[in-house]
Amino acid sequence: MTGSASDFLAEVLFKTILELLSSGSAG
Repeated sequence: MTGSASDFLAEVLFKTILELLSSGSAG
């Protein structure tokens, strides 16, 4: 698995946004 810093940051940001949207929708 070859992951660059950009890909890693992009994945982290994506997951963070999903969590924020989820928690926001949940309550």
